[in-house]
Amino acid sequence: MKRLLLTSSGIFVTDGDYQIFDQPREKLRWAYITTAQKGVEDRSYIQRRKKRMKALKWNYQEIDIDGKNKQELRKLLRDKDVVYLEGGNSFYLLKSIRQSGFDQLIKELINQGIVYVGYSTGSYVA
Repeated sequence: MKRLLLTSSGIFVTDGDYQIFDQPREKLRWAYITTAQKGVEDRSYIQRRKKRMKALKWNYQEIDIDGKNKQELRKLLRDKDVVYLEGGNSFYLLKSIRQSGFDQLIKELINQGIVYVGYSTGSYVA
C-alpha cells in the first residue's frame, strides 16, 4: 500500500490525529530530512520540531540528503518506516533531491511500503 501524508503544518505531523501508520508513531523509525532548512535564514522551526519529536519519544535520525548519492541514501534509509521531509526552501530541496537521486529512490521505497510524510516544502516537492 502506498501511503503519503502531505501537510502544510508541522504541528499536524507531530500532533495530528491520523491513522496512516500500522503502529504508534513513537515505535516507528523515522528519517527526518532537514535539507530544505539550508535555504532559509530562520531555522528556529527545526529546533521546535526536534524538541517536540523528542518530547513525544520519536525514534528519528536527522538526515541531510545534500551531497549524497543514491547508494548512500539507500543505506541511510534501509531500516526506516517513515521518511519525513521538513519545510524550508523548495528550490534548494528540489535541487538536492534531483542531484542525489532521492527522487528515484523515494519512489522505490514508497512502492515497498515506506510512508512519505511532507511538511510544507516536503509536501510541495512530492
